[in-house]
Order: sequence, then structure tokens, then C-alpha cells
Amino acid sequence: MRRRHVLAALPALGTAGCLGTGLPLGGGSSDGTELRDLSVGNFHDEPHVVHLLVEYDGEVVHRQSYDVEAVHEVTEDGTTYDKPGWASVPCAWPAEPGRIVLRARVDDRESWKTFDLAEEPADCLHVKGIIDRKGEFDFWSSSDCAPQPRDPSVC
Repeated sequence: MRRRHVLAALPALGTAGCLGTGLPLGGGSSDGTELRDLSVGNFHDEPHVVHLLVEYDGEVVHRQSYDVEAVHEVTEDGTTYDKPGWASVPCAWPAEPGRIVLRARVDDRESWKTFDLAEEPADCLHVKGIIDRKGEFDFWSSSDCAPQPRDPSVC
């Protein structure tokens, strides 16, 4: 295995125990779930367009397409590694908890991936839409929403 492949895998391995797969696990608060932030990452070697819908309490509050560049090789301080492309999604949904459903599709594919935050056992989530090295899309989530200094990229 090449060194850059190992280095590229380290961020994913470091967070593997903290992330969900979007599979139904059991429900958050009866008041709904707070979506703290949302971004889209591309680990595939081709650029992609991700079409994203955010529904809040049954209404579409965000509909946007994001051009996400391909993973590319970067050299810093003599170390070469693969850097994925990223796109941040502006906080177009209310900050209060609610019934939030995310839907996404890649390029011109017909099938949409759906992630209902109510199916996660958390009151607050950070969500990333990820295009993996094979070009497949899935949602990853983290429920680490402890209070922290205000980050402008976080809703």
C-alpha cells in the first residue's frame, strides 16, 4: 500500500467510531433534532455535483447543487497526501430542533439518498454527505454537540 493511501485514510479512521451511517437506530428528542452543520466531501478522483434538499418540519428550506472538486494530491512540509474536495452548506434551516430530512443525489443519477435525522438517537447532529473513493454517496453523522466557542461555520 502506498504511503499517501495510508495517510489519506487516517482522518477517516480517526473518526470511524464517532460517526453514524445514517441507518435507523432509534429516535432523538420528541421535539426533533438540531442540525448543527452540514457539508459535502468528495474522496473520489473525479469532480461531482451534489444536489441537496433540506426539509424542516415537512417544508423544503434549502435546495442547492454543489460542485465538489475531486480528491487531489497535496504536498506540505515534505509530506504528500490526498486532500478531498469540500463544500459547506449555509445554515438555511431554523436553529431550533425540528423534523429534519436530508435528501441528496450525485450528478445525474436518478436515485436519491435520504437521511431522516429523527432516526438517530441524538438531539443534535453534525452531518457530512460523503462521496467515497468508489463514487458512492452516503451521509455520516456525529452527535458530539458539546458547547464550544462559536464557529461561524456551525449553525
